Amino acid sequence: MKFLTVLLPLVLLLILGCNIDQIDVENRYGSAYTLLQTQSLPIITTDSIFVRVGYSGCNGNQTFVLRYRIYSSTAEVWLFKVTPGQPCDAYFEETKSFELSNEIRNSAKVILNGPLDNRFRLK
Repeated sequence: MKFLTVLLPLVLLLILGCNIDQIDVENRYGSAYTLLQTQSLPIITTDSIFVRVGYSGCNGNQTFVLRYRIYSSTAEVWLFKVTPGQPCDAYFEETKSFELSNEIRNSAKVILNGPLDNRFRLK
């Protein structure tokens, strides 16, 4: 019986922990969008990143923010679409630019991640 009182909380913690991680991954990129690759994008210049995005909605010029994390000498960056999804059939493609922090600029490698397992090594 004592074994069950120890085992049950551990199993519940494991189950809840997995669900929390799954929620974080699902919300990592915000509302639905796609990173688009062109001949010249995505690209990093001296102090900025330029990215082409596509999304559905009722209007264009929706809000994105650049998020990142640094590990070792690598910067992992991604876009978070702040504007909520909209129930319209219009489709928009836009080029977005974001200023890079010193941490990102000084990283040896920069990886851009996007929804649908898009992944671009930019530096």
